[in-house]
Amino acid sequence: LWEAMRWLVDYDGIADRLLRGQMRVHQAFLPVGFPGALTDRPYRLDVAKAREILARAGLQDGIAIDMDVISGAPFMDIAQSIQQTMAQANIRLNLVPGTSAQVITRYRARAHQMMLIYWNPDFMDAHSNAKAFAYNTNNADDAPQSTTTWRNSWLVPELSQRTTAALVEPDAARRATLYQALQRDVQRESPIIIMFQAQAAVAMREAVRGYRQGATNDLILYRTVAKG
Repeated sequence: LWEAMRWLVDYDGIADRLLRGQMRVHQAFLPVGFPGALTDRPYRLDVAKAREILARAGLQDGIAIDMDVISGAPFMDIAQSIQQTMAQANIRLNLVPGTSAQVITRYRARAHQMMLIYWNPDFMDAHSNAKAFAYNTNNADDAPQSTTTWRNSWLVPELSQRTTAALVEPDAARRATLYQALQRDVQRESPIIIMFQAQAAVAMREAVRGYRQGATNDLILYRTVAKG
Protein backbone atom coordinates (compact mmCIF):
# COMPACT_ATOMS: atom_id res chain seq x y z
CA LEU A 1 0.00 0.00 0.00
CA TRP A 2 2.79 2.43 0.90
CA GLU A 3 4.61 1.70 -2.34
CA ALA A 4 1.48 2.14 -4.45
CA MET A 5 0.64 5.45 -2.81
CA ARG A 6 4.00 6.85 -3.84
CA TRP A 7 2.90 6.48 -7.47
CA LEU A 8 -0.46 8.18 -6.88
CA VAL A 9 0.67 11.76 -6.21
CA ASP A 10 0.76 14.33 -9.02
CA TYR A 11 3.99 15.87 -7.74
CA ASP A 12 4.69 18.11 -10.73
CA GLY A 13 1.08 19.15 -11.19
CA ILE A 14 0.74 20.22 -7.56
CA ALA A 15 4.08 22.07 -7.51
CA ASP A 16 3.72 23.77 -10.89
CA ARG A 17 0.00 24.52 -11.03
CA LEU A 18 -1.53 24.42 -7.55
CA LEU A 19 1.39 25.91 -5.62
CA ARG A 20 2.98 27.99 -8.40
CA GLY A 21 6.47 28.34 -6.98
CA GLN A 22 5.60 28.06 -3.28
CA MET A 23 7.11 24.58 -3.17
CA ARG A 24 9.43 22.43 -5.26
CA VAL A 25 9.18 18.68 -5.74
CA HIS A 26 11.50 17.03 -3.22
CA GLN A 27 11.30 13.39 -2.12
CA ALA A 28 13.89 12.93 0.64
CA PHE A 29 13.94 13.87 4.32
CA LEU A 30 16.97 16.19 4.07
CA PRO A 31 16.05 19.45 2.33
CA VAL A 32 18.20 20.97 -0.38
CA GLY A 33 20.76 23.14 1.39
CA PHE A 34 21.69 20.49 3.99
CA PRO A 35 24.90 18.46 3.53
CA GLY A 36 23.97 15.05 2.13
CA ALA A 37 20.58 16.12 0.81
CA LEU A 38 19.32 13.61 -1.76
CA THR A 39 17.83 15.22 -4.85
CA ASP A 40 16.74 12.03 -6.64
CA ARG A 41 13.08 12.03 -7.70
CA PRO A 42 12.23 8.35 -8.22
CA TYR A 43 8.43 8.79 -8.02
CA ARG A 44 5.90 10.38 -10.34
CA LEU A 45 2.17 9.99 -10.99
CA ASP A 46 1.70 6.53 -12.54
CA VAL A 47 -1.76 5.12 -11.87
CA ALA A 48 -1.21 1.96 -13.91
CA LYS A 49 1.91 1.09 -11.90
CA ALA A 50 0.07 1.72 -8.64
CA ARG A 51 -2.82 -0.51 -9.72
CA GLU A 52 -0.36 -3.30 -10.54
CA ILE A 53 1.28 -3.02 -7.12
CA LEU A 54 -2.09 -3.06 -5.36
CA ALA A 55 -3.19 -6.12 -7.33
CA ARG A 56 -0.05 -8.02 -6.30
CA ALA A 57 -0.85 -7.12 -2.68
CA GLY A 58 -4.44 -8.35 -2.99
CA LEU A 59 -5.80 -4.81 -2.68
CA GLN A 60 -7.24 -4.52 -6.18
CA ASP A 61 -10.68 -3.78 -4.69
CA GLY A 62 -9.22 -0.74 -2.97
CA ILE A 63 -9.35 0.61 0.54
CA ALA A 64 -10.91 3.55 2.38
CA ILE A 65 -8.70 5.72 4.62
CA ASP A 66 -9.32 8.80 6.76
CA MET A 67 -6.74 11.52 6.13
CA ASP A 68 -6.39 14.35 8.64
CA VAL A 69 -5.54 17.67 7.00
CA ILE A 70 -5.16 21.27 8.16
CA SER A 71 -8.21 23.17 6.89
CA GLY A 72 -6.43 25.96 5.09
CA ALA A 73 -4.24 26.72 2.10
CA PRO A 74 -2.22 25.08 0.75
CA PHE A 75 -3.04 21.90 2.67
CA MET A 76 -6.63 21.44 1.50
CA ASP A 77 -5.62 22.09 -2.11
CA ILE A 78 -2.87 19.47 -1.92
CA ALA A 79 -5.15 17.01 -0.11
CA GLN A 80 -7.90 17.32 -2.71
CA SER A 81 -5.41 16.67 -5.52
CA ILE A 82 -4.09 13.56 -3.72
CA GLN A 83 -7.66 12.44 -3.04
CA GLN A 84 -8.47 12.67 -6.75
CA THR A 85 -5.40 10.81 -8.02
CA MET A 86 -5.55 8.07 -5.39
CA ALA A 87 -9.21 7.49 -6.24
CA GLN A 88 -8.06 6.44 -9.71
CA ALA A 89 -6.54 3.33 -8.08
CA ASN A 90 -9.56 2.86 -5.78
CA ILE A 91 -7.85 4.27 -2.69
CA ARG A 92 -10.67 6.31 -1.25
CA LEU A 93 -9.49 9.14 0.98
CA ASN A 94 -11.96 10.68 3.40
CA LEU A 95 -10.54 14.11 4.20
CA VAL A 96 -10.88 15.07 7.88
CA PRO A 97 -10.14 18.82 8.14
CA GLY A 98 -9.16 20.49 11.38
CA THR A 99 -7.14 23.35 12.80
CA SER A 100 -3.38 23.00 12.88
CA ALA A 101 -3.54 22.34 16.64
CA GLN A 102 -6.21 19.65 16.21
CA VAL A 103 -4.37 17.85 13.44
CA ILE A 104 -0.98 17.93 15.17
CA THR A 105 -2.53 16.79 18.49
CA ARG A 106 -4.05 13.72 16.78
CA TYR A 107 -0.72 13.07 15.10
CA ARG A 108 1.24 13.24 18.35
CA ALA A 109 -1.29 10.91 19.98
CA ARG A 110 -0.93 8.40 17.10
CA ALA A 111 -4.69 8.62 16.60
CA HIS A 112 -4.56 9.13 12.81
CA GLN A 113 -4.88 6.70 9.91
CA MET A 114 -3.21 9.02 7.40
CA MET A 115 -2.10 12.62 7.66
CA LEU A 116 -0.98 15.49 5.45
CA ILE A 117 1.40 17.67 7.40
CA TYR A 118 4.57 19.76 7.15
CA TRP A 119 7.97 19.44 8.83
CA ASN A 120 10.72 21.93 9.72
CA PRO A 121 14.26 20.97 10.81
CA ASP A 122 15.06 21.96 14.38
CA PHE A 123 18.71 22.81 13.66
CA MET A 124 21.11 23.00 10.70
CA ASP A 125 22.49 19.49 10.81
CA ALA A 126 21.42 16.31 9.01
CA HIS A 127 20.74 14.55 12.32
CA SER A 128 17.83 16.90 13.00
CA ASN A 129 15.78 15.21 10.28
CA ALA A 130 17.42 11.78 10.37
CA LYS A 131 16.44 11.36 14.04
CA ALA A 132 12.86 12.25 13.08
CA PHE A 133 12.47 10.09 9.96
CA ALA A 134 14.84 7.14 10.50
CA TYR A 135 14.88 6.45 14.23
CA ASN A 136 12.51 4.44 16.42
CA THR A 137 13.78 1.80 18.82
CA ASN A 138 10.75 1.62 21.10
CA ASN A 139 7.24 1.58 19.63
CA ALA A 140 5.38 1.41 22.95
CA ASP A 141 2.75 4.08 23.60
CA ASP A 142 4.72 5.29 26.63
CA ALA A 143 8.09 5.41 24.85
CA PRO A 144 10.22 8.41 25.89
CA GLN A 145 10.91 9.40 22.27
CA SER A 146 8.39 11.06 19.96
CA THR A 147 10.00 10.91 16.54
CA THR A 148 8.02 10.98 13.31
CA THR A 149 8.71 7.26 12.91
CA TRP A 150 7.27 6.57 16.38
CA ARG A 151 4.21 8.71 15.68
CA ASN A 152 3.55 6.56 12.62
CA SER A 153 4.24 3.30 14.53
CA TRP A 154 7.18 2.44 12.27
CA LEU A 155 9.70 0.45 14.33
CA VAL A 156 13.14 0.57 12.65
CA PRO A 157 15.94 -0.81 14.85
CA GLU A 158 18.39 -1.29 11.96
CA LEU A 159 17.81 2.19 10.54
CA SER A 160 18.08 3.58 14.06
CA GLN A 161 21.54 2.04 14.49
CA ARG A 162 22.63 3.54 11.16
CA THR A 163 21.23 6.94 12.16
CA THR A 164 23.28 6.86 15.36
CA ALA A 165 26.38 5.80 13.41
CA ALA A 166 25.93 8.69 10.97
CA LEU A 167 25.61 11.14 13.86
CA VAL A 168 29.08 10.29 15.22
CA GLU A 169 30.86 9.79 11.87
CA PRO A 170 33.79 12.27 11.89
CA ASP A 171 34.47 12.32 8.14
CA ALA A 172 32.14 14.82 6.44
CA ALA A 173 32.07 13.08 3.04
CA ARG A 174 31.47 9.67 4.60
CA ARG A 175 28.77 11.15 6.82
CA ALA A 176 26.95 12.62 3.79
CA THR A 177 27.07 9.20 2.10
CA LEU A 178 25.55 7.54 5.16
CA TYR A 179 22.70 10.05 5.22
CA GLN A 180 22.04 9.58 1.52
CA ALA A 181 21.68 5.83 2.05
CA LEU A 182 19.27 6.45 4.92
CA GLN A 183 17.20 8.79 2.76
CA ARG A 184 16.94 6.20 -0.02
CA ASP A 185 15.70 3.54 2.40
CA VAL A 186 13.11 5.87 3.94
CA GLN A 187 12.11 6.97 0.43
CA ARG A 188 11.52 3.36 -0.64
CA GLU A 189 10.21 1.57 2.46
CA SER A 190 8.64 3.94 4.97
CA PRO A 191 5.00 4.90 5.59
CA ILE A 192 6.03 8.51 4.92
CA ILE A 193 5.66 10.05 1.46
CA ILE A 194 7.85 13.13 1.24
CA MET A 195 6.61 15.31 -1.59
CA PHE A 196 7.80 18.93 -1.49
CA GLN A 197 10.21 21.46 -0.07
CA ALA A 198 8.92 24.94 0.61
CA GLN A 199 10.46 27.86 -1.25
CA ALA A 200 10.55 31.38 0.12
CA ALA A 201 9.69 34.12 -2.33
CA VAL A 202 11.76 37.25 -1.71
CA ALA A 203 11.14 40.58 -3.45
CA MET A 204 13.98 43.11 -3.60
CA ARG A 205 14.59 46.45 -5.25
CA GLU A 206 17.21 46.49 -7.97
CA ALA A 207 19.58 48.49 -5.75
CA VAL A 208 19.75 45.79 -3.05
CA ARG A 209 22.87 43.61 -3.20
CA GLY A 210 24.30 40.78 -1.09
CA TYR A 211 21.10 39.25 0.28
CA ARG A 212 21.04 35.46 0.57
CA GLN A 213 17.99 33.43 1.61
CA GLY A 214 19.17 30.80 4.09
CA ALA A 215 17.92 27.23 4.37
CA THR A 216 16.69 28.04 7.90
CA ASN A 217 15.73 31.30 9.61
CA ASP A 218 19.05 31.30 11.49
CA LEU A 219 20.90 31.47 8.17
CA ILE A 220 19.20 34.57 6.79
CA LEU A 221 21.95 37.16 7.15
CA TYR A 222 21.38 40.87 6.75
CA ARG A 223 24.88 42.10 7.56
CA THR A 224 25.98 41.32 3.98
CA VAL A 225 23.25 43.48 2.44
CA ALA A 226 24.13 46.75 0.70
CA LYS A 227 21.87 49.35 -0.92
CA GLY A 228 22.37 52.04 -3.48
